[in-house]
Amino acid sequence: MRLRYSAPNGDYPVYCCRSDRDQEGSALCQEVRALAVDALVERVVLDALMSIR
Repeated sequence: MRLRYSAPNGDYPVYCCRSDRDQEGSALCQEVRALAVDALVERVVLDALMSIR
């Protein structure tokens, strides 16, 4: 997954898989909004760090 920015001003982060496109010239296989993924990863990491204490 790579990060790209969409929207007219390029301020909307999206993770997209480009391997099919880069290797075979086909369409992007999937994409997901980065803000939701980043928030979940942040929560998981912070929960793990808090459990170490």
